[in-house]
Order: sequence, then structure tokens, then C-alpha cells
Amino acid sequence: MSELTYPARLQGRSIPLAGGATYAAGPWHVLVQMQVIGAGELDFERAAQRITAWQMHRDAGVHIDADSAAAVGVEVAMGIGAGLLRITAECRVVAVVDEPRQSGFAYGTLARHPECGEEAFLVNWREDDAVVGSVAAFSQPARWYTKAGGPVTRAMQAVAARRYLGAMLP
Repeated sequence: MSELTYPARLQGRSIPLAGGATYAAGPWHVLVQMQVIGAGELDFERAAQRITAWQMHRDAGVHIDADSAAAVGVEVAMGIGAGLLRITAECRVVAVVDEPRQSGFAYGTLARHPECGEEAFLVNWREDDAVVGSVAAFSQPARWYTKAGGPVTRAMQAVAARRYLGAMLP
């Protein structure tokens, strides 16, 4: 089993970020995006299923190669782009949230990932009945092209987060 490419002390830290906690970024780029994606128990359950079954990723345009639904220890290879421009990113699920009103998971980067860090995908069914999706990540460039991309790389991460939020419900 491959090692995570970021410090063990940070494992699982993207989950509180996705829930709205703050984090002293230090050398990490922090991304947090949240939006209301629905209302009520049915929308919550559908979004939770789409997140943990990797359907959210697929509908956001990411090719997914995983042997099972998101569970701690599951490794996933993701492909973005096509042909010679396809980028492969490998991650391992490091935390899962499965509560009556909150569901999702976080994965951490492995050696074959263009970034170093962690990302979480959560859905919350709030007391006011709103269903809120959130994507949170902390990362650093791990390859020459993500380093060279600078602000463009960060903008692409923000676009991907918005696509994930849009794909939490069909």
C-alpha cells in the first residue's frame, strides 16, 4: 500500500474544513466551497449516495477507477482530460462521515497525484431543512506542471470544486 504524500498529523483535517472550521494554512493552499443543493431528507440521501458511490466525481467529468464505494482505505485512480493530456491522480480514502444528517468522505493524495494534500466532500442536512454540499481541500503542488501553473492550477481546483457541488444532485 502506498504512503500518503502529506504529514500524518493532517490526516482527516479536510473534514472539519468542509464543515466550516478554519485552518491556519501555513504552506498549504486552502479551498472551501459550500452551497445549498437541495432540501429535505430525500435530497440529503440522494446526495450522500452520489458522493460515496463516486457518481458525483463521474458526473463532474472525472474518470474513476475504484473497486468499491468510498470507505477508509479504498484507493482510487482518477483521470482528468483525454489522450496525451490525461492526468492521473491517485488517492486513498482517509475518513468517512456517516451520520443521520451529515455524510461524505475525505481522501488523501498518493505518489501518483499532481498535488499533495487532502480533499473532503460532505453533504449536510441542516435543521432548517436545507441540504448543503461542501468541498474542502488543503494542498501544495507536487509536480513541475502544478508548480508552474501557479494561479491557473488554483483556478482549476476552484472550477473542479464547483463542478463537484453541481454534481452532488442530478
